[in-house]
Amino acid sequence: GGRGAIVGLGFLAERGHVPAYATSDQLEIVAVVDICAARREAAARALPGARIYESHTAFLDKEGRDLDFVDITTPPYAHASIARAALSRAERTSASRMTCWADAGSGRALLASIRRASRS
Repeated sequence: GGRGAIVGLGFLAERGHVPAYATSDQLEIVAVVDICAARREAAARALPGARIYESHTAFLDKEGRDLDFVDITTPPYAHASIARAALSRAERTSASRMTCWADAGSGRALLASIRRASRS
């Protein structure tokens, strides 16, 4: 269970992820990030209790240490950099339990960068 955020509120997140979280009694979305003003407005309507951010860096600076998960639903090219930023915030705090969800290709790239970093 836990408290989390959605980064990127496109079609899949709006039609799939948000309704699934709404029916969960174990997961709560407390923040949503999207660069598009219309999507931020849609997020505010769909998740009235969530805090809304325009950038993932502003969101992570303010809330990155207090979350259990980040659901990354941006276009795939951005997944790895957002996941690295989120995990970096968690690494510097006691929130090392944070989980980031993204697609498999981005996950492989993220794991490779973590392995490279752990060798240095």
